[in-house]
Amino acid sequence: MQSAADAIIHLSFDLSRVIRHMMLCVHEEGVHVNFLQIHALALIEQHPGMTMKELAEALRVASPSATSFVNRLVRGKLVSRVRDAKNRKLVRLTLTREGRVTLREKRVRRTALLKKYLSLLTREEQRQFANILRKLHTATDREAFS
Repeated sequence: MQSAADAIIHLSFDLSRVIRHMMLCVHEEGVHVNFLQIHALALIEQHPGMTMKELAEALRVASPSATSFVNRLVRGKLVSRVRDAKNRKLVRLTLTREGRVTLREKRVRRTALLKKYLSLLTREEQRQFANILRKLHTATDREAFS
């Protein structure tokens, strides 16, 4: 018999896979924008002018991996690279207008999807779920920086 922890692990993996698949989109020029790239767009929006190294650290990926998928975002005209005025060796990342539009559309789609699924829960279940997620979020934040 499967333990509750095993069931949660299995179900959360399946749920996250389904949500990531729903968030996948094909952008103009045939560029696929995946879940991690959407996360990168959000980080660049929050921290305009961040460097590739800063982005890789924020995403917890290796710099070559970040460079690879940012190259695709640049080809898709979602992100632009700008040389730092004071240090020409530094390249800063900014969202293009198309990048902001894509990010906004993805947020609207994600919010609608999540509200649809959360509506299956009672208000009390939603409150409990929010408390559980906060607790897990706090624990993972502490672990990530220790």
